[in-house]
Amino acid sequence: MALSAGFGLQFKKTFNQFHTKYLENGRDDMLISIQKGDFEKVKVLIQNRSNDNSKEKQESTVLMMICKFCSAKNEENAVSLVSYLLKRGARVDKKDESGITAIYYAKKNGLMTIKQIFQYHVTDILIDQVFQ
Repeated sequence: MALSAGFGLQFKKTFNQFHTKYLENGRDDMLISIQKGDFEKVKVLIQNRSNDNSKEKQESTVLMMICKFCSAKNEENAVSLVSYLLKRGARVDKKDESGITAIYYAKKNGLMTIKQIFQYHVTDILIDQVFQ
């Protein structure tokens, strides 16, 4: 019983430290807003940051967080935010700690419109590079 209680206390302490770090850097608010589909709030949070590609503790970009945590039913609302991020220079080729990109998460979560936007965006970049 004592071992179980000790583990519970250690887990609670670790969770609280982990959660506090996320609260300190605003990631928690952003993640909750993405999950709720409150993309206007996400946009405000982004505007308060200087770099859309800045990596958080879990090495996720804002774009990747949208693709990883947005549900397919909220995709229509997320499209304008994704376009906004791409116009601000967010990169679709950034990888998280597992080596996975936003494109993969979009496909995995059934965000087909966003995946298509990414494909067009990458194609435009490649065409620009060829004709420079």
